[in-house]
Amino acid sequence: MIRITTILLLAALGQIMSATAVQAANIQITYLPYTISAPGTYVLTKNMSYPSTQGAAITIFKTIPGPVVLDFKGYAITWTGTTGDEAFGVFIGILGPSLVNTYPITIKNGTINGFLLSINGEEAPITKLTVENMSCSNALEAVAVAGISFSNINNCVFTLTNYEIYDYNDAANNTYLNNTFNQVGTPITIGNDGLALYTIIVPKVTTLP
Repeated sequence: MIRITTILLLAALGQIMSATAVQAANIQITYLPYTISAPGTYVLTKNMSYPSTQGAAITIFKTIPGPVVLDFKGYAITWTGTTGDEAFGVFIGILGPSLVNTYPITIKNGTINGFLLSINGEEAPITKLTVENMSCSNALEAVAVAGISFSNINNCVFTLTNYEIYDYNDAANNTYLNNTFNQVGTPITIGNDGLALYTIIVPKVTTLP
């Protein structure tokens, strides 16, 4: 009886470990547009283009019951649409009621070329958002957020964009450190309560010739 019980326990443990390994496995993004609606680590597997005139190449719902990591793994997404269209590289939110996310959202290690907004988090509020080691170029706004708190936009490179970090209705406890700005309009814009309050914070600036 003891031996049988031990075997059953080992089998159950093996199933648990197997399930954990599956859950922890990276989820590959192999096409665009792509919607993230469940917790996990999502990784790009190649450079990809997004030709659509509307919508987002990658959408992250804010109602996800767990942390989300979007890791570009050094790859890029590039918009090939027509100037004047409204397409987004990464859109954080969900159409409908404006809900705050409960779990952290991380976007890192890649490149977003073109798009009206590289990363659109304007569907307020957002908490625990991290954008790091990203390169955003040729956009009206690189990272546009509203009502964020306890968030970080660090170690990014912004090139040929009008507004690099546009933070509307800042809810405090956010950091913007070690970002590089190349041939840009306004590096960091912070506005509160609908007032035209602009704070330009430039810890690190590089201007291309």
